[in-house]
Amino acid sequence: MKLTTKTPLAVMLASALMMSGCSDGDDGKDGAPGEPGAPGTPGEPGLPAGSFVDTANSPADLVYTIVPTDVVIEPGKPFAVKFTVTGKNTKGEDVPFVGLDKIALYLTEQVANESGTGAPYQWINHGVATEFGSSLYCSPTGATTDRRGNEVQACTLAEDEANPGSYSLTWEHDGEAPLIWADADINNLHRLMIRSYNIVDDQGVGLSDKVLTPPMDYVPATGELAVSEKDIVSSNACIRCHGEKEGWIENIHAHHNYQRVENCVSCHNVQINLPDSENSVADDNGDIKGFNPNFAPMVHRLHAGHHIEDALLGEAKEMFGEIGFPADMSECSVCHDNGAGWAVNIYADACQACHIDVNFETGENHAGIVPQDDSVCAGCHGAGALSPLEAHNVGGRSASESAFEIVLSSIAIDDVTGDMTLVFDTTARLADGVAVADAILRDDIMFGEIEADGIFNQSGTINLLKGDESSGSYTLIVNAPELVGNSAYFVPDFAICTDGADMVACADVELKVSATMAPTYWNFANVDGSDFIAPRIERENVSIDEDTCNNCHDNLTWVKLGHNHGANQFTTCVSCHSPKDGFTGSFHSQVSAIGKDADGNDVVVDVKPAQFYNRDLMTVAHRYHSGEWHVTGPHGVFRRVDDQGVIGDLNGYPDVQSDCQACHKADVSLFTANGTLASGKDAIAITKDFGTTYGYISPVSESCRSCHVHNTDAAKAHFAANGATLTEEPADSAAEVSIESCGVCHAEGKTYGIDSVHSGPAH
Repeated sequence: MKLTTKTPLAVMLASALMMSGCSDGDDGKDGAPGEPGAPGTPGEPGLPAGSFVDTANSPADLVYTIVPTDVVIEPGKPFAVKFTVTGKNTKGEDVPFVGLDKIALYLTEQVANESGTGAPYQWINHGVATEFGSSLYCSPTGATTDRRGNEVQACTLAEDEANPGSYSLTWEHDGEAPLIWADADINNLHRLMIRSYNIVDDQGVGLSDKVLTPPMDYVPATGELAVSEKDIVSSNACIRCHGEKEGWIENIHAHHNYQRVENCVSCHNVQINLPDSENSVADDNGDIKGFNPNFAPMVHRLHAGHHIEDALLGEAKEMFGEIGFPADMSECSVCHDNGAGWAVNIYADACQACHIDVNFETGENHAGIVPQDDSVCAGCHGAGALSPLEAHNVGGRSASESAFEIVLSSIAIDDVTGDMTLVFDTTARLADGVAVADAILRDDIMFGEIEADGIFNQSGTINLLKGDESSGSYTLIVNAPELVGNSAYFVPDFAICTDGADMVACADVELKVSATMAPTYWNFANVDGSDFIAPRIERENVSIDEDTCNNCHDNLTWVKLGHNHGANQFTTCVSCHSPKDGFTGSFHSQVSAIGKDADGNDVVVDVKPAQFYNRDLMTVAHRYHSGEWHVTGPHGVFRRVDDQGVIGDLNGYPDVQSDCQACHKADVSLFTANGTLASGKDAIAITKDFGTTYGYISPVSESCRSCHVHNTDAAKAHFAANGATLTEEPADSAAEVSIESCGVCHAEGKTYGIDSVHSGPAH
């Protein structure tokens, strides 16, 4: 037999088959267990439970500690950064946060500008200066993916195992780290900000808000903290309108919110400056930007929005054209709240953002003057009438309210005839050659009864200028028999024309402002007017005040100036916007939105039929600020509607719509313990034709639907089941309005309380 290399294998297979044929069937069982092995070496003890966290339920839970001496990002030295992070355990204690796996560093430098063009100081982003990018990622491997999915080099992020929550950053690639800019000056102020990624809550869900550190301003040469000379707009200025969340700006939609002005300028700075001479020209794709993305000119043009809509171009028109600034556009201090830099740092790009019709290259609308550069602007605009301070009348609105002061000095009534004799003493501060009557835009003093529950019931209006005048005192006789023996109020709706200091003829008006008059209350049951019924609007349990409105509007007069009203106090507002008798109809009973016609043009579309038959202050304030209003165009606060009738998101309201404390005082509850309104409001009068009041409805359900417009059968049934008296079946008197039980479920602190259901994420 010839042997081959396959022979042994064949013999082995044959032997195996013969053996299997003789098996008793037990050979497939496992053998007996072996002896246990020797115990392994003990591992290192883990961290005790609760002594660390790797999740966070809010960005505010995380506290990053960085000191300037632990930051080395400068030419000629190895890149090195150290910092620590703490979070909150279940007891609310600060403990080390472990497991960071991706961050981004932003480093900018405040550089003096000696070019003669632009602001005197400018921000330079080091990553942009080295042509790397706006930030530097860091990860444990020294590599990661950017937002476009590209793999990029990163600095190495290492956690100190011996000190949980302590991290260090190094650069392990060839060359210097991209944030090391060769032209950096270590004597300049530097600003460092860290963004962290992949942070999840205790349910494993990623946080909806960015996790950003407050910026650290420091001087590398000294290792000391510093204060920027360039920051003339604080984040608090933005918070006034856009709301506050955990110390930062809440409602900014751009880039999903970088939360602080200091963070925004990391990218929106001179490095992307694009003056109007360039941004108004179409690019290779035929697109026009229409604005300068450098922070100051961009924010100026954005907030000018609707005021300059007709002159806006391209992207700017699309994004900014519908924005209605809620205060006086010329009141620079509304936003510029940190020093006087805005008044002295005068440069073309910032000015032209609002003064969009000025062409500095041709001198058009600039008196033919073509400045050689920004250094000469102060020659005309540095002081005097053409300075920003005086040309914009900054502070003039508030300062000139005292140009006309009114005091109701004498009040008497004839108990038989009801003739009321009133004496108003006035003090006028007039510009040269101006007569008082020529400088008064509206001279109304509203008056009426203060009802038992503190509500104003307006009787009529007194026109001051119709009185007999002597040395600034005006005497008027008004018939008001309904006030005999009752408490009365007198409040101003008085508008004057000023130049920011003194009264001027309204034909030459520069500013329309409210005159100064304190509301006056009088009890005609007593000769001295004492023991009058306290107005409800001034009681401590009322949850609104003028300050909350002025956070955004700056001065309440601004709100109604379009109708020449001089109202800057709620006491004036509620004389007309009363929940009971008096002026109870609505000029805006419809709810409309902005749609498109066949040619794609904006048109007003009535999306909900007439349904609001009162002008109670609560109703109109909620309706207007939620876009449930009879709008006249795509400006102010409004919503859009598509051709299918689907109503879109709210436009124009700068805060988070569900943040009740944007308008309501934080320390005053809306409901009492038994579920009624803490203010005492229990009824609202309604009428459909501005005639006699025809019924009364419940206030809470009306307030809710003023935002939500729940006019469905299910919503009405819910309201009615909980005690509401609705428009469809109003009560005949205020006393007959049933008591709502809304607060039982929806009062603050309840499972379905308004503080809970309105507390959803900002974005």
